[in-house]
Amino acid sequence: MKKTTWLLVAAWLPILFAFKSIENHPISQLPNQSLTLAGSPLNSISPAKKSKTMFIKKEIIINADIEKCWQLLGEDFAHADRWASAVSHSEGNGAGFNGASCSERSCSTSLGGLKEKLLEFSPEQHLLKYEVAEGMPAMVKNATNDWRLTSLEKDQTRLTMVAEMQISGLMGTLMKPMMRAKMSKLTGQIAEEFKYFVENGAPHPRKVKAMQKKR
Repeated sequence: MKKTTWLLVAAWLPILFAFKSIENHPISQLPNQSLTLAGSPLNSISPAKKSKTMFIKKEIIINADIEKCWQLLGEDFAHADRWASAVSHSEGNGAGFNGASCSERSCSTSLGGLKEKLLEFSPEQHLLKYEVAEGMPAMVKNATNDWRLTSLEKDQTRLTMVAEMQISGLMGTLMKPMMRAKMSKLTGQIAEEFKYFVENGAPHPRKVKAMQKKR
């Protein structure tokens, strides 16, 4: 192994031990274990796959009806840059399906350039799912994000987001706890900013600050 690789390993070891308590939590402790992704329940995943898979789940209640939420999530899928602080620019590409305006979304983000490919899109069920086809580091074999809206009352909707990442390699194993913490924070911010935009018709203060930095 190259000297630089060993130096990176040594640098990440304190982080690994610091997050050991998080890493020891099995995926079976996630709430709503019956949630299904791509037709397969989370609790049906084999132990070997669980050790290489990272799930991050976020839920938030939005004070708006489900159709208003879907308008921003589904109908305006190509333009996440309108409301997400982590996305400075986005645009849709490819022919859409099942009512989607596009099949792919290219984003300039705080993590670099990403290309997201729609896997599921259902206006009837108010859900969509996409994979990050390009832009993730080599240690991430696959990354998907599942968004679902559930109507609670006339003017309340629950947004549920489940991000799944397949991690590989030594560095992926060492960095997994830190990646989990970072992605959990980012996912929480995205949910907050989506809620804020739907409820207020304007970007979250965090997005406004990000746009001002770009000027």
